[in-house]
Amino acid sequence: MVMAKKKEEKAESLTYEEKVEKLKDMISKLQSDKLPLREAVGIYKDGMDIYMECREELESAKEDIERAEDSFKE
Repeated sequence: MVMAKKKEEKAESLTYEEKVEKLKDMISKLQSDKLPLREAVGIYKDGMDIYMECREELESAKEDIERAEDSFKE
């Protein structure tokens, strides 16, 4: 449980761009035919967590842009 929390904290400290690069690296690893199944499943789960963080960041940025646009309309 402690290890999962450390992974979570580490991913949260990355910038959006760093998370995207990390996801690209994970995809490359998953496409390798030499990866043990358990390791592949772990990478997939970690990747999904990072993916969801990226989606949340994008949604937040979109809302910020919409608010900024709305403030110019007033």
